[in-house]
Amino acid sequence: MKNIPYQTELRSLLKPALLAGLLVLASVAPCHARGATYSLRELANGADLIGFGKVTAPSGDSVTVSIEEAVKGAKPSAEINIPTPPISPFDGGNPVYKVGDAILVFLVNRAGKYETAKGSQSIIAATPESRDSYREAIKLLSEYESATSTSTKAGKLGEMLRGKRASRDVALHILALEPNSESNASLIKDVLPLTQDADTKIAGPATQVLGRIATKEEIPALADLAASPNKNVRQTARMALRTLTGNAMSGKEDDSDTKRKASIRDWKAWWAKNKDKVRLRK
Repeated sequence: MKNIPYQTELRSLLKPALLAGLLVLASVAPCHARGATYSLRELANGADLIGFGKVTAPSGDSVTVSIEEAVKGAKPSAEINIPTPPISPFDGGNPVYKVGDAILVFLVNRAGKYETAKGSQSIIAATPESRDSYREAIKLLSEYESATSTSTKAGKLGEMLRGKRASRDVALHILALEPNSESNASLIKDVLPLTQDADTKIAGPATQVLGRIATKEEIPALADLAASPNKNVRQTARMALRTLTGNAMSGKEDDSDTKRKASIRDWKAWWAKNKDKVRLRK
C-alpha cells in the first residue's frame, strides 16, 4: 500500500498554556490532511460503521472494500464501494490502493450509501499489530464516552493509558483537551511512566499532560524531564514548570547536558525552599 497517510497524533508540542485549545493527538493511524487533522476519537465518534477489511477493487475516485470485522455498527453483507475524496498534491496526492491491502475504515451511512466520515483520513492502513491496538482503543473509547460519572471515565482513561499504543494516544488526547477534573489526579501514576517512553510521540504528549494534572509531589519529576535527551520533552517540561509555579528554569533547553543538570539542580533547590508557599496554576 502506498501513500496511505500513517497517523501520528500530537505532532507538535505546544506551550502548556495553549494545550486546552490547540493540542491535537492522533493514534497510531493515518489522520492528517491539509487544513485539518482528526484524532482517532474524532474519527470513531463521527462514524456509523468502523470496520477492518481488505481492498478488493481500487479505482481512481473510489475503492471497493470487503469488511471482515465490524468494530462499530453492523457488518455489511456485501462489498461496499467507498468514494475517495481528492487530496491536494501538497499533501502527497491521492492514496494508491492495491487489491488485498488491509485497512481500517470509518464510514457514515447517508441514504443507504457509505461515505468516509472524515474524508481521506477515514481509510487507514491496518497491520496485524495495529489491528489489535485499534480494536482495543475503539472499545475503550466507546466505554469512556458512554460513562456518566467522572470516576468511571477516569477508570477508562487509566485502562487506556495502560493499554496498547492507540489506546495510550487516545487517552493522552482526551487529557490534553478536556477540562481538568479532580479524578484526573488518580491517573498520574499511569502518565508518569509514559513521560520516559522511548517513543517521543508518547513521551512528549505525556509530559504535556503531566504539566496539566501534576500535583506538588510530581514537580521534581517534571523538573527532571528538563534533562531529557529529546528537545521537545525538555522544552515542554520547562514551559510546564514556569506555567505551574511561576518560576522559570535558568538556561535553555539547548544547553549542554552539564549546564542543563546545573539548571535543574538550582531550580529544585528553589522548589524545596518555596514549595509550601507556591500555589500551582493550572
